[in-house]
Amino acid sequence: MKFTWHYGKVTRNNSSKQGEAKAEKDFFMAINESAIHYHRSASGELVSLNTETLYVHQTHIVKLVMTKDSRISTVYQVIHLIEGDPPEIHQGCFFNCQPKVSPLVKLSIKSQCRGSQCSKISSYKWRLYQHFKRNTSFIWQRKHNLRLVTSTPLNSSDIVIKGGSLTGGNMYRLALFITITDGLWGVSAYDFSTAKPPTGGNCSITPPSGISLKTDFILSCSNWESDNTPLSYQFQYRLENGLYNVLYRGVNKNISTSWIPPENSTDNFTVKVIATVTDNFGISASPVSLTVQISPYQNVSTDVITNLLLANDSLFQKFIEIGNLRKAALLANSVLLSVSQETSMNFQERYKVVNYILENISPLEAKTVFDLLQKSSVIDSALPVLEEVPHQSLVSELPSFPFICTPQNFSLSAISSMTSLLWSIAQKRDVADISLTKQSAENLASCLNTVLKAAAVTASEDSKSSFQQQGKLLVKISMKALQKVTDSLLVLTVPDEKTIPFTAGQLSMTLGRYTLQRLSGLEVKAGKGRFILPSKSQLLLSGVNKTSFVDVQVLAELDGFLNCSCSHLTSFGGNLLVEPNPIDFDKVLVEFQQLSETGNIAVIVVIAIMLCDCAYYRKEIRRGRREK
Repeated sequence: MKFTWHYGKVTRNNSSKQGEAKAEKDFFMAINESAIHYHRSASGELVSLNTETLYVHQTHIVKLVMTKDSRISTVYQVIHLIEGDPPEIHQGCFFNCQPKVSPLVKLSIKSQCRGSQCSKISSYKWRLYQHFKRNTSFIWQRKHNLRLVTSTPLNSSDIVIKGGSLTGGNMYRLALFITITDGLWGVSAYDFSTAKPPTGGNCSITPPSGISLKTDFILSCSNWESDNTPLSYQFQYRLENGLYNVLYRGVNKNISTSWIPPENSTDNFTVKVIATVTDNFGISASPVSLTVQISPYQNVSTDVITNLLLANDSLFQKFIEIGNLRKAALLANSVLLSVSQETSMNFQERYKVVNYILENISPLEAKTVFDLLQKSSVIDSALPVLEEVPHQSLVSELPSFPFICTPQNFSLSAISSMTSLLWSIAQKRDVADISLTKQSAENLASCLNTVLKAAAVTASEDSKSSFQQQGKLLVKISMKALQKVTDSLLVLTVPDEKTIPFTAGQLSMTLGRYTLQRLSGLEVKAGKGRFILPSKSQLLLSGVNKTSFVDVQVLAELDGFLNCSCSHLTSFGGNLLVEPNPIDFDKVLVEFQQLSETGNIAVIVVIAIMLCDCAYYRKEIRRGRREK
């Protein structure tokens, strides 16, 4: 491969302001070869350029031509010299950073400034261009709807383009212009290509209706095409309680299963199944929504439950023995949802089933995001049954760790370990797992919401009860685990990105990550809760450690519980000043004339008597001193 460098300059001079306008128009849209005068060249993989020989306020072009055999590729570097020490600005990908961007997933780009002038940045301005072919040449055309497709302000230091806003199989260019207080400016460009997802296929489920645990349903996808094979297929459903689960993910495009949980009669037993086709780079086609009617197994007898779950040679027990969490969870969810709708079973019988499932599912280790989704869905499907048990039966104390227990010692530590796994998965920022990561967070938040409710009841016991301290400790552990869940979602965001609202059971949550400049007067809502930061920036910044952003989280319970927290604001709470209530003395004098209607006479009389006593004793003390 041969590298040839050509050095030239644009034939007309520009003022600094004209240069900025030219940068927007020419640098990021087209290179006009007719306006360039090349005056020397060099060869090699690495060359250096002496800027002392270049003129200020003039635009210079460096063209690199790479040749191999008969193939030729050309790239340009634009250099515009200005007086002073301009800031050096760069862009780097934060999320969705494969060689080709997935167009259905958000794209997060972070900027980074280098140099002594970075602290003086006064403005950021983003532009997006798309590569189009016009006649026999290609041009960059500016996209003027950028504000509509981003979830960050266009004057933010970072930018997030919403998933589904870009077209697959295209080239784009992000341009960032920054200005510092001295009037100097810097420019950066980031080019990327979007992948072309699998296309042309379809997915189906047959038969259109059936019975959970009894009917074999065939899920299949066919005729999908992609340049990046092999393809993988995922079939997913959502339980009636809002929990997510995955039926299958792998290279098989046809699967058969009877382990799809039933829906309730209010929705006509309609279950929604989502089919997703993904190429070998993790680029997915738009999800295909399927519907099927699945009713619960009628008259679930003890024999059926025994054969499926309780017997030593049952399918469930075999899955447990070989550590197959996926199949064990699918079977368990189908049984749990069928049992919950079975009116012929009494509470003790349902409790026995739940007890056995949790006793066997809890010890299985979740290693992947799929395991996490399935295990959390089973646990939270079982927790409503446990709510019917007196809390004295659910709380016990081992030597060093508190447990929320059924008789089989199902513990809060199982949920805590899953939140740690969620955090580990989220930090990898894998595009292929982003959807399941968010769904796992919702599942775990729902689990913790149920645990918090039970722990709160226990904590409200009489102070002499040993259960009260247990309940308080369980609340503390649950809140710590919930914090890990919210952190796992925030680690996928950039500062000033749109807040993340979601609901888990009765728990409403709003999460946000903000730069320090946007904290003043910030208002965050969650359910009926509202969190407002002071409008005076110096009050906020006095409590901020050395950090570039602050996390704000608001958790609101429909029953009235509200929790607000901010990271990095260590002395924030101590700096809050509460405005005193105003006193209208004209109104006070009027109201004093209506004391008989207020019920406050006794209080005023007591105060008056105390004042009289004080005056009397003071008089007696003075008289005693004179007598001496």
